[in-house]
Amino acid sequence: MKKTAQTKPLLKWQTGAYKCRASFTFFLPYQFLLLCKLMEVTPEDVIRDFITNLDCGSWEREGKDKAKEHLINYFIECGYGQKFYTIEDIRQMFKEMDSLGALFPKKVIKRSW
Repeated sequence: MKKTAQTKPLLKWQTGAYKCRASFTFFLPYQFLLLCKLMEVTPEDVIRDFITNLDCGSWEREGKDKAKEHLINYFIECGYGQKFYTIEDIRQMFKEMDSLGALFPKKVIKRSW
């Protein structure tokens, strides 16, 4: 039996449901699949873009400010985290995440050693 490499979490809380690497199996509604097919975009690309924009990271962030703002509003409108934080606190968290994402280089030049 082939062993898979276990990645050690960077932070102690990155275990269980919060692991960095995860695989999900869930139902994709017909309407969502049809919309993706009509727009010629894969469901995986839509979900990946959603996550990439919401996390305010450095990956593919150019020209995504409007989409990011809509997703932050969506996140807040759904009520996520409001049991523990105010809307202003949540917006501040997103601003800080965005600041961290902006610290990384836009284009990485690979060096040949």
